[in-house]
Amino acid sequence: MFVPRPLHLVRHFFFFGILLLLLGAFTFPHAISATQFFLGGTTTRVSVASDGTEGNKESYSSAVSGDGQYVVFMSYADSLVVGDTNGTNDLFLHDIQTGGTTRISVATSGAQANSGSYLGDINQDGRYTNWK
Repeated sequence: MFVPRPLHLVRHFFFFGILLLLLGAFTFPHAISATQFFLGGTTTRVSVASDGTEGNKESYSSAVSGDGQYVVFMSYADSLVVGDTNGTNDLFLHDIQTGGTTRISVATSGAQANSGSYLGDINQDGRYTNWK
């Protein structure tokens, strides 16, 4: 029996959401990353700051950990974390359980990237991320 992986479901939902956005079905000012939890039947916006405020620019390309707790996404928003002043897109990790959003495309010292970060991914248990 074929059982779809959560990542495939989320990607399909994300692109369907962008299609609806382009068709005018939503009125959000920016494209968003969202994930559908089919077990709970709720939709959760993940392209938000830790206090829940919406990002001020568009977000794309989400990837979800196997247990659905963590979502990695790329965003041009500079309002998702304090100190995002590099003027380019970054990758973020959103924790569904806590609501916290962390910028992950930084050096081990915490220094900002000096160019855009793309193709974020996360492993099954959410312990590791990678990007280009």
